[in-house]
Amino acid sequence: PAAALASQDFAVPAGQQGRGIFQAVSAVAAAAGTLAALATESGQWLPRAEFLTSTDGGHSWSLAQIKTPTVPDPAALPTLLAAGPAGWLALGPGVAWTSKTGATWSAANTTGLASLTSGDRILGLTATASGFLAVGENVPTGKPSTPVAWTSGNGVAWQRLDSSALALPGGHA
Repeated sequence: PAAALASQDFAVPAGQQGRGIFQAVSAVAAAAGTLAALATESGQWLPRAEFLTSTDGGHSWSLAQIKTPTVPDPAALPTLLAAGPAGWLALGPGVAWTSKTGATWSAANTTGLASLTSGDRILGLTATASGFLAVGENVPTGKPSTPVAWTSGNGVAWQRLDSSALALPGGHA
């Protein structure tokens, strides 16, 4: 079938349109016949993360269930999404959300990549055969940026690899 706009699938409910509620989809991933879209809702009160799932190739979407013992900082919204053999991971500044199937999500911790050092910026996330890989850069004040990568088997515990550990020619990507 031809591509179609998804604005109706991701529309703000009619009762909230005049209340200043805004929704945005920032990432989409697929695994095992499931699509998941990472969205945020902001406006009247506190911003929140939302996860939308589809098991029919994106023809219909439903809001995933969020289960978490503690609510992470509302300002720490995930922006990156990946899915693979280790499950699903949504990552952002100060937050990591995990899911086994994409249908139910939990805030794994409130620190996200706890191994960030001053100047680190996460730019990308992907799933690997053994977990997850995040890539980015370290931008120290007044110096050129250098590549940084983080690896994790579960999306919660991370190991930081700086440019010397990455063994890139010249230390740059």
